[in-house]
Amino acid sequence: HPAGFLFLGAVFLLIISFMIWASLGTLDVTVDSRAFARNGIMLCYLTEEEAAQVEKNMSVAAGTEKGKVESVAELPESYKSMGEEEVHALGINEDEWRYRVSISCKGEDGMTDVSIVTDRVSPMRYLFH
Repeated sequence: HPAGFLFLGAVFLLIISFMIWASLGTLDVTVDSRAFARNGIMLCYLTEEEAAQVEKNMSVAAGTEKGKVESVAELPESYKSMGEEEVHALGINEDEWRYRVSISCKGEDGMTDVSIVTDRVSPMRYLFH
């Protein structure tokens, strides 16, 4: 039946398309956070596990804007040493210690969501790992 061949052709085309994407495409591994922007510099405060994945010059996406990590603090900061306005806006608790990450990115002052790209991997890695 022609309908059966059409269905098999569509499935075959879908499988071939997926295999091409899986071998040539990439997936971004990110650390997502909220950042506080002021005068072209964004600051976000990450947990120890998150900060361990982030390095200087990594790519950052903040909404439609692109930037890069300028610095990652080697020591965590207490709630009291962080800027009061930033702490309240980011929702950090008084007993938390966080690592400051500075990001250069053009954008409006205020709060924004950021994604720091820590790695780019091939989808094949997930399929055959």
